[in-house]
Amino acid sequence: MPASKSRPRSCGPKPRHSTFRASSPSTALERERASLERTLESLHRDCAREIIPIQLPIGEERGFTGVVDLVRMKALTFAADGSGKMTEGDVPAALVERAHARARSS
Repeated sequence: MPASKSRPRSCGPKPRHSTFRASSPSTALERERASLERTLESLHRDCAREIIPIQLPIGEERGFTGVVDLVRMKALTFAADGSGKMTEGDVPAALVERAHARARSS
């Protein structure tokens, strides 16, 4: 294909960079107007496949403090000091229902 023509984005076997990677508190979910739903819609549209999240964010934008692991049903929260250290705990009460609904839909 000539270099001047753009190719559609691929969701093939290339290494993927997860937006919801629990290893770093500095993720795309900290950006302004970050939205899990918009991200999932974009992935579905670009990849033309069903997208099943395995984590839910705890908080949004600057209030992002961690993720809920939908496989283990545990919350992973980042230390407030910005060190990137995580603490495992129970799913926050405000997210329990949503987490169980997401886990059932996968």
